[in-house]
Amino acid sequence: MTRPSKHTDELMIEAAKSLIREKGISGLKVREAAQKAGVNLGMFHYHFKTKDEFIRRVLIAIYDEFYADFAVETGGNAPPVERLRRALVSIARFARRNRPVALAIVSDLMRGHKPTVDFAVNNFTKHIFAAIGIIRECQREGSIADVPLPQAAVFLVGSIIFPTAVVGVLEKAGAGTVMGLARPALEKAVLSDEAIEARIDWALGALRPKRGRP
Repeated sequence: MTRPSKHTDELMIEAAKSLIREKGISGLKVREAAQKAGVNLGMFHYHFKTKDEFIRRVLIAIYDEFYADFAVETGGNAPPVERLRRALVSIARFARRNRPVALAIVSDLMRGHKPTVDFAVNNFTKHIFAAIGIIRECQREGSIADVPLPQAAVFLVGSIIFPTAVVGVLEKAGAGTVMGLARPALEKAVLSDEAIEARIDWALGALRPKRGRP
């Protein structure tokens, strides 16, 4: 018997990535993913066996896309503070593109959904440890104040992720106007490249060593 092509599972993963961005993890339906991918539903059972395994592999595919960009942005011979800035921009843009996924992951983590918890434990530490390593380099060269590393990491990442999470929650709630702005205008004000980079510059500025203080 001819073994089904691996291309089939890749098609289903790509279809599911698109559906998750639109509907979140909880809204993902295997039948809909198979239909969107244009493959027979029986191929799902051959390649993935269970929906939990399917979700795990879809999330890994999404994360691997992010980490490939993240690794490029944090590599090279640029000064540590510039590589840190690029790392934060990479994280922020990924969060912006994947707001429904991010909210769904947070929700599932809070509920203790095992595939999501396993995914987070086995993957999220890669970019977190890489970012902490760059922060440590910045502290050694004196471009960031000598504060506890977890404190610096939480402050920097929180300053770029929290606004994205707020917009994502408002989208999910169907809010039309916030702070006098229609939601598209709010998104532009908060999630544009210019807004993201401004927040990152403010956060990095807040962590610069204070010179000449008595």
